[in-house]
Amino acid sequence: TNAPPLIAHRLRPADFTAAYVLDHVLPEAVHPTPTSFETIGHVCHLNLRAPHEPYRHVIGQIFLETLPNLRTVIHKVGQVSGPYRTYPYEIVAERQGSDNTSSYTNNNSGTTTNSKSTTTDNKHNPKHSSTMVSFSEAGVHLKFDVREVYWSGRLSEERRRLIDQEFQPGEWIADAFCGVGALCLQAALKKQCRITANDWNPAAIEALKHNAQRNKLQDAFLELSCADAYDFLTSLGFAPPNNDKDTSRDPAASSRQRPPHLPHHVVLNFPLDAASFLGALRWWPVGGVGGKRRRKQRRAQNDAPTVVPRVHVYIFAKESSSAPENGLESSSSFEENAVNEIASHLLPALPGEGSGLQTTTSRREELDQNFGCNIKVHNVRNVAPGKVVMCVSFSATERLLRFMQGDF
Repeated sequence: TNAPPLIAHRLRPADFTAAYVLDHVLPEAVHPTPTSFETIGHVCHLNLRAPHEPYRHVIGQIFLETLPNLRTVIHKVGQVSGPYRTYPYEIVAERQGSDNTSSYTNNNSGTTTNSKSTTTDNKHNPKHSSTMVSFSEAGVHLKFDVREVYWSGRLSEERRRLIDQEFQPGEWIADAFCGVGALCLQAALKKQCRITANDWNPAAIEALKHNAQRNKLQDAFLELSCADAYDFLTSLGFAPPNNDKDTSRDPAASSRQRPPHLPHHVVLNFPLDAASFLGALRWWPVGGVGGKRRRKQRRAQNDAPTVVPRVHVYIFAKESSSAPENGLESSSSFEENAVNEIASHLLPALPGEGSGLQTTTSRREELDQNFGCNIKVHNVRNVAPGKVVMCVSFSATERLLRFMQGDF
């Protein structure tokens, strides 16, 4: 019988995975090759280790050729820092005739041909089309410049958890570190929540404003502010001036007024230092918002709902220095350390005492039993060996607020 005809097919880089090409192009001396990356719209974000940095342009070009939807590959060259939580990065590969595109070869010596790259410090650069991304997450369309704001796609599951398990339809959500507003927008879209949002980064607030308009959710936002988070949290306890206006003829304006009570949920997603802002809660009024006279009026009219805010604080937690039992890692040590840190900022020190009423070994029981805080801890993600991000949620009860104000 005659053999079937041979059909020639030219394989392209896109026919292979990036990991396969990297394994065959990079010298064995730098194996294992990098496999972890994050995509933000058309941008691929790499965090390369030292052995891979000399080949960063090759790696970037391989990602471009094996993932056709990408247009820009960046490599973080510093840590997240500064008041805006941004990081310096290097553009190691770009499409469409950029100077940063690079060719690569594989030879016995393992050398490569690299091209020049661009490094940015995120401070004085105009908007750039290569870093202006547009994409959707959970039904919300987002657009922002990655060089100007903080973003982590790894928190998408955490955003979904808060919306699905914590937030209820129509509740008031206050986000002290909102970024470009992914959580706020999704809460408004899925649960019809009312939003008060804040971020110290003007670029983040500007992006949130545009994203709210793009998603036709601007009416869900009661307030947007670009202020210090401590001042923002403090202000939640005071009725804004527009609450005194007569809005009976404008129902839409009435719906955009801040409710006459504290928020149902307050989110502080700034693991590096969020706990230090909890002292602002001592300025929250006990029994309502707007002063003693206004609280009496609302009680007389029976129109002041009792809201006990649920506060969600994100914090870095490390494993306890004491050796765990049976030589096994204990996740409770992370939880204890996270709760202890939160408690140290909530409970003021008493004369002759440490930070709080009791020793730090029972802070969770102290907050739950003495103050009714109903502490819950969720492990968000691992960030390094022995270091995790935890979300500590608690109820800001009247008893807790009175204690923070010195009413022992």
